[in-house]
Amino acid sequence: MRRTRHLARVALVLLCAAAAASACSDSTAERLRAAGLAENCTINSDCNEPLICAFARCHSECSSTRDCPPGARCVQTDGGPGVCQLNDEVECESFSDCPAGQFCAVDNECRNPCSSNSECLGGQTCATSACADPEEVDLEGNLIGGADASTPPPDTGPPDSGAGTDGSMDASADTGTEASTDAAVDTGPDVVSCPVGFDSCGANPSACETDIRTVQNCGVCGNICESTNGTPACTSGQCGIQCTSGFGDCNAGPGCETFLTSDNDCGACGRTCQGLTCVGGACPLTVLLDQGSTIEHCEVAGTRIAYRVQGVDIRSIPLAGGSQTNLVQTLGSAGFTADGSTLFFADAPPTIRQAPLAGGVNTPFTSASVFPDFMVHDSSNVYWASAISIELSPKTAPSTLLFVAGTASNIRGLAAFGGTLYWTDDADGSTDGMVKRGPSTVLATDTEPRKIAGDSFAVYWTNQQPAPNGRVERFTLPSGPQTTLAAGDEPFDIAENAEFIYYTTESAVMRVRKDGSTPAIPIQIGSGFRWICGFDSAHIIYTTGGRIELLAK
Repeated sequence: MRRTRHLARVALVLLCAAAAASACSDSTAERLRAAGLAENCTINSDCNEPLICAFARCHSECSSTRDCPPGARCVQTDGGPGVCQLNDEVECESFSDCPAGQFCAVDNECRNPCSSNSECLGGQTCATSACADPEEVDLEGNLIGGADASTPPPDTGPPDSGAGTDGSMDASADTGTEASTDAAVDTGPDVVSCPVGFDSCGANPSACETDIRTVQNCGVCGNICESTNGTPACTSGQCGIQCTSGFGDCNAGPGCETFLTSDNDCGACGRTCQGLTCVGGACPLTVLLDQGSTIEHCEVAGTRIAYRVQGVDIRSIPLAGGSQTNLVQTLGSAGFTADGSTLFFADAPPTIRQAPLAGGVNTPFTSASVFPDFMVHDSSNVYWASAISIELSPKTAPSTLLFVAGTASNIRGLAAFGGTLYWTDDADGSTDGMVKRGPSTVLATDTEPRKIAGDSFAVYWTNQQPAPNGRVERFTLPSGPQTTLAAGDEPFDIAENAEFIYYTTESAVMRVRKDGSTPAIPIQIGSGFRWICGFDSAHIIYTTGGRIELLAK
């Protein structure tokens, strides 16, 4: 039975060959052969109409086996229409004998793999992990002609109990090492290479009957994905789990075993509340300021926080809380920076000016060649930048010194540490951004680097590509390597302290270890997060809309 369809095809060809002068010369098979059936091809136009190119040969197109000549099966192509299987594309001994996208089924015929009827062509059914026509399937739903259906398993059990000494010797010959070898050579099915996503998990090593893309067999036979307190998933042969709300997968144990309501795992694995009490999965926070208008930039400066309100005013407020102080009115969203006592800000025509951080009269600091979008400082200098150039001036002897910005075309972030300025240039915002040191030294190339921070060991920056995920990157000084510390949610602003990198997304304030040894976790969840102002001894300070909040680090 397992060769009925194939023998019918062969018989038709032989009959026509034996009767060259008969009506066979005008048969459908002869007409198709004359039109180029089975010839080599690369694209459809290589074949005579109405044939199409599939498996690098010309075939007749079909939607079901009814569209094919008697004895031929309609099979699926990889991403294309169905085609009528050619004679020499049917029989197989191993997976490599079959065209791409097919495998050698248990009846030793090339077929499309499947795990349900919906994956087969119309009118076909999924039987023994292979697409088959109804007449090829037995009453139990198995593929007819397979080893499972027709061949009993080899006899590997104990010898007959009535055997004496000779019987024991015979049994040894039958069931011992030699018997095992004979079974493997003479009666056992060949081990085959299964198609991607399938494996042989049953008694027949050539069956390839099991889909190993499921949570019951993930990657290998019998690998069950854990589901405790969550929804299991199997992706690319690896188990994963989507934890139920309020639970986390915080250790090497199975499933989502941790309640995210403790002071050490508050809302996320490893998030501590710095000695405060976790309430409902959230650490307590202090709202330092809620003044309605959007805050566009902020910096912790000594005992105060300086911040710009919607491109109009620069103000300050004590870290301990209290009244706002209006420092200056600014020109749009011009840059500013502040140390422990002094605010530096941009003014026309352009000029850099300074004002006491606690309030008072502002005075000129130095002239500038560009009107700055960004400003930073270190212990010695004040730095400012437009989109295409960077300047600096020493604090003690104000003067304008121009950095040669080299290939700069779209500066997006500045950071000064260790006596050196670092900056990001996302060029045209596509594929040729750079992270630089000093006037023009390129440390790394990246697609769309944004805000930047660093210490004496590494430079860190956010990147909003590839959208919509983005990345947080680390470049180890002085010469690399570059490492991705975190990904997701288009990270924007970034800051660092001794142990962690903190960054903002539209929906969270995130934290990740500088060495990347643990995954990034949210330490605050909500919306509108944008700027990280800095830190005090126990808190990270950030903005969300018109609010400034202090949250335990």
